[in-house]
Amino acid sequence: MDFSEKYIKMCQKAEEIQKEWKPKVGDWVIDVWNEKRPLVICVVRDNPDYFYLSDQFASDKVNIYQNHISKLYWLPRQDQLQEMLKSYFADIFSIIVNFGLWCDGTYSLNISKNYIKQFTTMEELWLTFLMYEKYRKIWNGKKEKWIKKEER
Repeated sequence: MDFSEKYIKMCQKAEEIQKEWKPKVGDWVIDVWNEKRPLVICVVRDNPDYFYLSDQFASDKVNIYQNHISKLYWLPRQDQLQEMLKSYFADIFSIIVNFGLWCDGTYSLNISKNYIKQFTTMEELWLTFLMYEKYRKIWNGKKEKWIKKEER
């Protein structure tokens, strides 16, 4: 699982993905109450009123109640990103083939290999592919935000 600053920022800025999130046990989230030291936590038990969360880096399981959390952002795992693509492709084989073409730079005339090379983890790649496929947005690393990709 990717907990890099870059992936966290990409997830925070993917507002469309954040709106779709339906919390489940095992989801990874980040609390950004302190931008310099964000807290990566995992949902260990869900409840309609609040989440029980476990600090990934704590030696003991720690319950962090929702009223102590400023803003949670979901950090989708690779399998969750792939699951979100199922409605856009006929089957998992089609998803994998198109993802491979995406990574190779041959998927779209608007996306080059140089663009793809800036992503170093599978979560970054799958999130980028999902955002392009569903919302026609690409990641602008300099501005650190998703921008609408104009079709040629």
